[in-house]
Amino acid sequence: MIKPKFPCIVIFVIVAALNFILTAIDLTGQPRIRFESTNTPNEVVASANPSLPHSQREENLGNSISLSQIGRKDSRRLSLLSQYADPQSKETKPSALETHDMKILSLGTSQTWGVNLTNRESEAYPRLLSPVAKNLAMRAMGPKYPALCAQSLIGEEQYDIITLEFIGGGQRIPDLGMLAGRLRERFPDAIIIFVKIWYPRQIQIRDQNDEWIYLGTYFEKHGVEDWKNELLNLKQSQLRYEVIPGYTGDDMFHKIVESVGGYVYQMPQLNDALNHLLEYKDWWLDDMHHISLDGHKEVARGVKEVFEHARDSYKSEPRLGTWGEGDQCDTWYTSGQCSLPRSDNLVVKPFDKQMTKFAIDIGDMARGGSVKVNNPFDSPRTLFIGYMVINPLPSPYPRTSVAAGQNRSMILEQTSQNFAFPVHVMVLKNFGLISPGETTLHFLPLEEGGNPFRLTSISIVGQSQADKKIEDLFYDDA
Repeated sequence: MIKPKFPCIVIFVIVAALNFILTAIDLTGQPRIRFESTNTPNEVVASANPSLPHSQREENLGNSISLSQIGRKDSRRLSLLSQYADPQSKETKPSALETHDMKILSLGTSQTWGVNLTNRESEAYPRLLSPVAKNLAMRAMGPKYPALCAQSLIGEEQYDIITLEFIGGGQRIPDLGMLAGRLRERFPDAIIIFVKIWYPRQIQIRDQNDEWIYLGTYFEKHGVEDWKNELLNLKQSQLRYEVIPGYTGDDMFHKIVESVGGYVYQMPQLNDALNHLLEYKDWWLDDMHHISLDGHKEVARGVKEVFEHARDSYKSEPRLGTWGEGDQCDTWYTSGQCSLPRSDNLVVKPFDKQMTKFAIDIGDMARGGSVKVNNPFDSPRTLFIGYMVINPLPSPYPRTSVAAGQNRSMILEQTSQNFAFPVHVMVLKNFGLISPGETTLHFLPLEEGGNPFRLTSISIVGQSQADKKIEDLFYDDA
């Protein structure tokens, strides 16, 4: 007797339904990954379920990520994003292009540079993405220098993936926009991933005096040496806390992402930042600022996850655009090598304990010193002068004049504006136009200081870059 097929069909449907449910639900009955719409058009946020244990969350997603792919002429909708809800599901994923197969360029701050890693050349997240990634991050530096000097810094190589790690809003946003724009013009087909890393010093605490102070300042005020062990006591104290505004999101930031068709990776941050620190405190070093090796691994894992969603944009034969008006920049800040002709009393010296930061010292108030710069272009170009500052005031660096001939000079000030906490950073000052050919700049300290004036770079750039309506400041407390 022939048996009916109907029960087999029913069983097959039931099994398929159960498999679908188990893919989306863990043993606790909670969704493994939650995909939510945000207020930003065409942006999707994928976040690991915070109720899961850390190890299981790591297995399921690795990092919470924010993905933006908006504004590209060849815009691709992420309508199939739900296919990636279960990284274990091989059937719903096409074969992967690994990041180590890509030519990767990384620009960023001291986080990307890899401060205090045992071997930053192999442990910083760009090298975890690919052992041959080009890591051009610079310490104590924001996006302005690479924005002005992208051609001099990057050169003529082609890249498939570009990561940009410059946190914060305010002064950095226009500079980041200029950098992203120049990179898109040069690399029309590159996948640009904006990396947002936050850190414990960005948390503010309302103390017993009902005043908002930074978490690091709070611990220092109370003599706390091991902040990671003190977090539980702080949590139990019922003090109010919040992440500094301007770091958790910025409308202008999303407009920049949109303008270049970029993607965003955001380091996981629960709504309750202090609870997040309790669970993931090993992501950061003792300085409460820089990410540890564990933190770099998390960032690399998250960037790879973003690439999984962006890889349909990858082109095996990418186009190469132009550098626009171009630039001619010289910096000895990271290399200690300066080829500019200068007075015999001006010497390049290291000025940090690790001997990884260099400057031309100018400390002679009677004599000063001269540096010759060359504008190789056939039209006047804008000159930016890079030098070190320390904030808050008073600074150990002296106010210094710089002159080009007898009738043109300006004062290079030490400034305390726009810095939330003590920093030691490079700033870039717009000196104005210089004619084609050679110009001699004479520097003269105007006061005694604990440190000599420290000159770190000379940048000659196009007018379109120089005319951005921005202040000449950026910060990083490296």
